[in-house]
Amino acid sequence: MSASDEELGLQFPCDFPIKVIGKSERALQDSVEKILNIHVDTEHQTSIKERHSKGARFISITVTIQAQSRKQLDELYIAFNKHDDIMMVL
Repeated sequence: MSASDEELGLQFPCDFPIKVIGKSERALQDSVEKILNIHVDTEHQTSIKERHSKGARFISITVTIQAQSRKQLDELYIAFNKHDDIMMVL
């Protein structure tokens, strides 16, 4: 049996951070933006923060969106996980 959104502490709409990690290349940043533009209206994108690893080989991009539904979040995670430039999604 799966937990409901309310049991997980989610009530939509809500601010929801997603962290994407990959090699520190412009392609990763472009890919994240393209996926966001498909799944999230620009008015619901609240912030994007980037942080490079100590050796600058990797970058984490934390995107906070105003999530509208569990379905939207699931679709975003699937799209991010399928993309070759993205190593990990948290």
